[in-house]
Order: sequence, then structure tokens, then C-alpha cells
Amino acid sequence: MEGSVMRLVLISFWLIAFASLATAETLNVTKKGIVVPSFVNTNDHLRLLNLSFVTDTGSVNITQLNLTFNSTNPNLTGAITNLTVCVYDETFVPVNCTNEWDENSSIVYLNVEVSNTTNTTLYVGYYINRSIINITAVYQANVSIYLESSNSISVSPENYTVQNTSAMPYSGEFSQIQDLHAVAGIKPHYVDTNVVNQSFVYVVNTTGQDNITELIIFIPSGFTNVGNVVCTDGENQVQCNISLDSSTINISSNASGYLPRLLQVNFTANTNQSGEFTVTFTATISGGNLTNVSVGEITPGSLNVTTKRLIDITSINAEKSVAFVNGTDYWLFNFTINITAPVNGTLQLKLTNWTSISSGKVIPLVNESGHHFAFLGTNKSALLAQLPTDNLSSLSNDLIAIENEYVNTTYGLPLSSGQLVRLFLKMIIPADAALCCYSDWFATFSMLFRTSP
Repeated sequence: MEGSVMRLVLISFWLIAFASLATAETLNVTKKGIVVPSFVNTNDHLRLLNLSFVTDTGSVNITQLNLTFNSTNPNLTGAITNLTVCVYDETFVPVNCTNEWDENSSIVYLNVEVSNTTNTTLYVGYYINRSIINITAVYQANVSIYLESSNSISVSPENYTVQNTSAMPYSGEFSQIQDLHAVAGIKPHYVDTNVVNQSFVYVVNTTGQDNITELIIFIPSGFTNVGNVVCTDGENQVQCNISLDSSTINISSNASGYLPRLLQVNFTANTNQSGEFTVTFTATISGGNLTNVSVGEITPGSLNVTTKRLIDITSINAEKSVAFVNGTDYWLFNFTINITAPVNGTLQLKLTNWTSISSGKVIPLVNESGHHFAFLGTNKSALLAQLPTDNLSSLSNDLIAIENEYVNTTYGLPLSSGQLVRLFLKMIIPADAALCCYSDWFATFSMLFRTSP
């Protein structure tokens, strides 16, 4: 009997000692350093606390953090702001978020395992979701968050004791909420290859509370010789400071204040000489204590420009290839073309002087007196009636004179996509007996389509 009693006493003593060890298990939490920005934009994540967790033995799950809203405005509460509270892992990926508030308190539920082998890092802060926050309440408000005490951390199993290594509450620094946003679009969306001084219009619409003080448009590779930059508010030209380099257009407000909330930037650039590709004209804005905020798209693809051959020549025919050297007779050719993208604009054509290989003779398109002898048009009757002239203003809208180069950025035939286009080219033969009589006259031509913004 005595031996049995002694064994019971020893077993009881051992059980008591084991239970004592179990209740001593702890989860240690430490507040680490973190850089909190002085200003934060809506639709951004703001991380305010850097917490490190480790157990003294075994492992435990953190099941929730009870976090408290903080602001320099005593009348502002978390419930009024409707800010989204988030807990992030060590790579800044959200573990869980909520925008449910009990006045200034918000609980984020978790299932994060912590062991004694490595420290587990969790960041705490806000996702300032612009679509659900009270923008009036949070705009330019200084906000933060704090973990009031070790009791604000719940764990499983519950026999673990949460122990802070430094005095609580753990409070984050304050950050002021700004609202700087804009959307933009560019036109045209399709441009022809090898166009000099193609016109573009870049429209920026401010959508946030903060005004824009600077806009930087990034010019993709393949577009060169950017120039002729003009700022307007959509109707009237406005004064702005402009600086250019090979890859950016930098526009800032003048001394009077901000850029217009609807800003239109007109500019020109040379397009690539070949290839088919699509690029995006991205931009950033600054203002409201923030810099280099990305500009969004008005609609998906509204900042894209595709460079491609816009003219598909489906046929070329000689309707009249024999002419007398009398100053009024002519050769006549027709082209059938297709505009390969949904665009409007101006077709331009340039032609070399006609040359006879056998004689070495040349028929110029424009003589010494400035008279033009080559014409292109969509109206065959008007073209046939056209005589050599130096008065290009007298030509109808469906008829242009042809030279050895593209004359200027506005001179050409206005055309639209959507159907095949028949063009007629007339070459009037000057009255020069030296040009008779050779059958090997030739010339080469090029076309481009200058799309309208």
C-alpha cells in the first residue's frame, strides 16, 4: 500500500510540473522600424506597422488582430472614413482585409502560423480604396493605426501567452491622404509608316480632388522629332511650360497655378519607317504633394497607337499610255486602294520625274515657271479637264497636284476607310519636241496616309 501511494504522489507531481510548463508558452511580438510616407494617394496601400512574431517553443496560429483607427482630427472615426484595414505578409501581399468598423475598432481575421524557428513578419495598414471610402472625410486627413495591447492579438491554442517586447500601444506614424488621379487618351490610334510631322492629340482629364501641376508624356521608341507642342483646355490655348527631349514631353503649370483639369496637348512626331506594332503613350502626373503618379486610360486601349501600312494598293492600270507632245495631251493611270484601318485623314502621293532610259530625257512634274503637270484625284471628269497650272488654290477638294516630295502636312486627298477607293493619276506631256518619241518612260511613286487626330 505504501509503495502504491508513493507512486501516485510522484505521478501527480509530474503532471503538475508538465501543466506548469504548458502555461509558460509565449508568443513574442516586436514592433520593427518602417518608413511611413508623409503623403499617400487614394487607391494605394499604406503600411503603418511592422510587426515581428516568434514563439519561445512550438507553434501557434494568430487568429485575429484588433486594430484601432487614429487621426489628428479628433472628430474623425474609422467608421466615418470606411477605410479598409489590411494585414500584409512579409512580401507586402495582403493576407486579409476588412472595412467593417465598430466606431474606431476593426478586427482582421487571420490564420497565420508562427513558430520558434524563424520570425514571422506582418505589416498592418490601410488600402485606401477610392470606390468605397468617404472621400470627403479622408481627403487631406492625417491617419494612422495602432495595436492597443497584447490583448489585441488573439491566438490558437489559447494557452499561449502573447508578450510584447516593448511598451504598447504600438502606433504607426501619421500619413496625409491625397487624391491625385487622371485618365488620358491619344488620337489617332493608327498611323502610317514613314510620316513626317504626324499630328497627335493627347487629352488628360483630372478625376481626383488634387489639381495637376506637372504632366510627363513618355514617347515610345520609333517616334522621333517630337515638336509643335501646344496646350489647350479643349477650346482655347493656355499658357504652360514645355520642355522636350527625345523620349518625353514635360508640361508644367506656369506661375499662375495649376494645369487645366481638362488638358489637351497637341504635338507632332515622325513615325517609324517600317513594321507593324502597337505602343502605349504612358504618362505621369504630379500635384497635391505627390509626384510621378501614373495616368490611367479613359477606356481600355485609349493610350495605344498602332503603326502600320495604312494603304493597300490592290491594282494599278494604265488607261492611256500614249500621248502627243503638245502641252495638253496626257497619260492616265488608275489605282484601286484600300485603307487598312478605321481612320480618316489625308492621302499624299509623291512621284519622281518621268525618265527615259534609252534617251536619258526627263519630264519634270513642275517646270521652270512653276506650272504643275501631274495631278491626282478621285473625280475622273474633273481630272481630265485639268490643264497645267501654278494656281493650286483653284483645284477642287478631290484633286491635288503632284510633286517630287510630299508638299506639306495638310495638302492631300481627304479619304476615309471602309471601302475601296479609285484614284486617277494624270500626267500632262509638255510641248517639247525633244521628248518625242520614246516608249520607255517610267517614274516611281510613294503614298502615305496622314491620319487625323
